[in-house]
Amino acid sequence: MGSAHILIYAFEVLMEIYRECRYIDKDAAVSIIENNLYGLEIDDRAYQMAYFALMMKARSYHKSFLKLDIEPNVRAIKETQEIDVRLTKGIGLSQKHESIVEYLYKEFENAKEIGSLQLLETYDYIELMNKIKELSAGNGQIDMFTTNVANEESSSIIDLIQQAIIMKNKYAAVVTNPPYLNKFEGALKDYVNEHFSIASGDLYSSFILRNTEYCVNNGYAAFMTPFVWMFNDLYEDMRAYILTELSVSTLIQLEYSAYEEATVPICTFVLEKTAEVENGLYIKLSDFKGNMDIQKNKVLEGIKKKVCDYFYLTPKTVMHKMPGFAFAFWITEEVADNFSTNEFLNQVATTKQGLKTGNKDLFLRLWFEVDRSNIGSKTNKTTKWYPCNKGGLYRKWYGNNIYVIDWENNGEKIKTYKDQNGKLLSRPQNLDYNFREGITWSTVSSGPIALRYSDENRIYESKGSGCFPFEKEELFNLLGYLNSVVGLEFIKAIAPTIDYSEGSLLKIPYHTFKNDKIAELVKNNIDLAKLDWDEREISPDFKTTPIFKYMKEDNKIENLIELWKNDAKVRFETMRLAEEEINAFFIKDYKLENTLSNIVKDNDIKLIKVDKKIEIQHFLSYIVGCILGRYQIQEITEDENIICKNGIVIITEEGNTEDSLTNKVLLLIRMVFGEDAYEENIHFISQSLGYKNLLDKQAIYKYFTEDFYAFHCKLFSYRGAGKRPIYWMFDSGKENGFKALVYLHRYNPDTIALLRISYLHKMQNAYENAISSMAAIIESEAPQGEKTKAMKQKEKYMKQLEEIRVYDHAVAHIANQRIDLDLDDGVKDNYEKFQGIETSIDGHKNIKIDLLAKI
Repeated sequence: MGSAHILIYAFEVLMEIYRECRYIDKDAAVSIIENNLYGLEIDDRAYQMAYFALMMKARSYHKSFLKLDIEPNVRAIKETQEIDVRLTKGIGLSQKHESIVEYLYKEFENAKEIGSLQLLETYDYIELMNKIKELSAGNGQIDMFTTNVANEESSSIIDLIQQAIIMKNKYAAVVTNPPYLNKFEGALKDYVNEHFSIASGDLYSSFILRNTEYCVNNGYAAFMTPFVWMFNDLYEDMRAYILTELSVSTLIQLEYSAYEEATVPICTFVLEKTAEVENGLYIKLSDFKGNMDIQKNKVLEGIKKKVCDYFYLTPKTVMHKMPGFAFAFWITEEVADNFSTNEFLNQVATTKQGLKTGNKDLFLRLWFEVDRSNIGSKTNKTTKWYPCNKGGLYRKWYGNNIYVIDWENNGEKIKTYKDQNGKLLSRPQNLDYNFREGITWSTVSSGPIALRYSDENRIYESKGSGCFPFEKEELFNLLGYLNSVVGLEFIKAIAPTIDYSEGSLLKIPYHTFKNDKIAELVKNNIDLAKLDWDEREISPDFKTTPIFKYMKEDNKIENLIELWKNDAKVRFETMRLAEEEINAFFIKDYKLENTLSNIVKDNDIKLIKVDKKIEIQHFLSYIVGCILGRYQIQEITEDENIICKNGIVIITEEGNTEDSLTNKVLLLIRMVFGEDAYEENIHFISQSLGYKNLLDKQAIYKYFTEDFYAFHCKLFSYRGAGKRPIYWMFDSGKENGFKALVYLHRYNPDTIALLRISYLHKMQNAYENAISSMAAIIESEAPQGEKTKAMKQKEKYMKQLEEIRVYDHAVAHIANQRIDLDLDDGVKDNYEKFQGIETSIDGHKNIKIDLLAKI
């Protein structure tokens, strides 16, 4: 019952019904409270709020309502642990009535814990209550001792009887938002397992069964619950019961983000206590992201239109044909028929959940965090790290090859990872399937499933499970089927939640076939997806940015991007046509011409769509990688004016130092793309970056000073892992006094000392010289405008110099420690070693300084 929100809403609905029956409001209010609304609550405070709310609601329609001797039919559930049943002995109750009291005393011993789930035998509880009231009023044979105690305790016993009456009553409508709890113990656990075994997976599912028992025949029970009961194996028997003994009147499946406070899979539905109704009305809002207002509007729109792509009138026969009676109410009879007439995928393949490390921060890394030479393969098992499938973003055919796992000595650390009590925390399962060619996918995803080819050099983790056909030649045909609209339709029918479990895939229809054309199309799609994945630095197989690939054809960056854009479009359309051909084949093969279309939408293909700003950002990122020694361009491999062999490069505002990052980038562009195209190229770069009212060089300086590092952190990151930059920004603070990039993989214990002496102090000298120059202008006979400008610049340089002076103390402290980084510890742990450095300046209180920019 809670605090009576549902009851108050029901009061308003009932008031409108009474008005239509020509009741005046005050009479209607009395009748509603006396005859129509009932509620039970285990929390005494919530009960008090509910009681008060109903009384005030009635009074709003009847000003004298509080003067009437009327109370709402709501009760705070009481249990018998504090009531002495012996007090009813000797007050004149018959043996029959005493046995009923003893029964209630026993049943309500844990009533606060069991709540309104309580089931009671049928007795004449009203007769019993009236008899006790009669005796308590002194009309029975009561001795002097009993008189003293009976009046004190009879009201408590009457409370038990009244809650029993409410529990045994039958109602036309029962409405609740039941508790969601899948871990419970004690008396509640025992009670649920005994009385609601087919719905014992959660408290809410137990309430689904119990509340239908509260209904009269043909009555209605309404709920709001998680919708996993509609599909999860745990609730199969409950679904069978609903389909055979009850009827779904209406059901609305909400979108995950309907509640802004949390992402919860919710549905609201009404069950009718009869098996006679064949069709249910269903609304599926999964495609409409947004808050409850959006959901509400779509529901009203669907009810009004009735003929729309998210409103369904579905017979029970559809669910009866589904494995486990899954409530896939949106599928057609054609789709359902495939489940009842075909064999399942488990006849030709197996799926396996990958291992669980027990500590992902300890055993998993993004591949670019560790030493590349320490990443092994199926044929090289002498290293620490190995490529690992761990799900990832929506991407079909190939990709998401981003994680590596610590599998040194055949996974010895993971296999023996235990807590202090010796309990194994990891789950090293299905290890025979590691380093095996197969199909992988993200087992948890808020969107549709996408399956990818996995080569034989990879380990499977629990969120990147594997599918393995029994016959190897079946692999590419199977991948084509699973990524087709047919495979997706079947998978959504079995696993429409965010969890695409291994078992779900095995339950979809599949019949063995061999089609060389389909296999060839799938292999081509894998190749296209790999080409696309390898265009970005996040791929282990990245070689160079697309702009450099087309340099033989032109030296103007704008034209090179256009060439890349055209090729990307060809790839995109090639994959689209291939997917549509694959779709058409399986649609025909599974006789779904009237249900599915082979058309592939743009959003379903996750290949690169060329955007000039994004391409320029990737282009500049690659150049920075060349400057820091991560990549090589043949023309400038040994040029010391460009290459920073120590892995350090300073970032300054325009004109401050000749060896700044921006100057090196501009020099590289001039050398590689030629003097004749230089001005046009830097103009195109600056325009593409989107800075307004800045000269070309100023725009590029601004990008590296303010925006490059954010792009780098975003590029070298991944969902679930966070940002893992490999170029670290040493940053003195908000005054931008000093910024420098240090390439993690070229770091050594002397790097910080080198940074301080050769770069930080050099910058400090530059500011001192600049301050002197500005002071000279201020004291000269220069025009007042120049003096004013010089004064502002001097003030800025002085702030930057002071910031560097403080920063230098912290840098010196770390430099003296000569910290030796272990790349295996990962970026996250190593980054923190340079943050929050305590230092004191001129005897002042210690302060903490971050050497690196926050990520």
